[in-house]
Amino acid sequence: MSTRLLHAIEAKPNVVRDGLRYLCLDHANTLSSDGIHRLLQTARRVVDFTITTSDARPDLLPLLTAMPDLRRFTGPLHGLFGTRSLIPTRGIDPTHPFFNNITHLDIFDEPTGPFVKAAGRDTPTLATPSTHETLSRLPALTHLSFSNPSGESWTPVESLLADCPRLVVLVLLWPKWRAPSRRQWANTSPVRDPRLVCGVYDGGRDAWADWENHALRGEADFWERAEEFVKRKLCKDVDAECFWMGGEDFLLALPEADSSGSEAEAD
Repeated sequence: MSTRLLHAIEAKPNVVRDGLRYLCLDHANTLSSDGIHRLLQTARRVVDFTITTSDARPDLLPLLTAMPDLRRFTGPLHGLFGTRSLIPTRGIDPTHPFFNNITHLDIFDEPTGPFVKAAGRDTPTLATPSTHETLSRLPALTHLSFSNPSGESWTPVESLLADCPRLVVLVLLWPKWRAPSRRQWANTSPVRDPRLVCGVYDGGRDAWADWENHALRGEADFWERAEEFVKRKLCKDVDAECFWMGGEDFLLALPEADSSGSEAEAD
């Protein structure tokens, strides 16, 4: 798919520029650094962008900032900003124009995120207040997700929800093998905010299957399933203090068939 995209850039740049809405650079990406630059310089109308930790670099930040329609970002913020921390004074500026229109963040940033044990104790790290400060200052953020967060304390979760009143959902996701311990943790939560949603993904064969199903076929993704879960709690169809989506409510669905690529183009 990467080679086909480069050919498309050469042959029909207008199609790539105006037609490409969803773009994922996953571990199967074979584009060179120059190829990624050419792609991002051409695909100016992307709405949803996903990138793995190995490909996220500061030189891509200006190219993503130049995308006026970009609303969803999945990947490591520290990679884009060239820092190992979410703390503003150490590299991530919440007033950066990249964040002006970003509504959905699914971030891979650890271990300086808000769910870290400090010296083996169930307490937030000193980085937590600054992390919350960064996220609470993002002007358009309504959906926030942390993938495979660590730690045991609920204090950072409560603080994050309190500091970000515009959030529609806060999603905590773990791989399926962590379900028993994380479900027990969620079931003992002192949190009273229905916007919190916890769950696992059941897509080990293809970590991007949920993203692909949404991008290629318009199927509901984990954001929409989380929103629906919150609505059910608000309507009292589900206990308001139920935070774990289990059983048939896996947040990320198992792929029905293997996919040949992770780049999708909207009609």
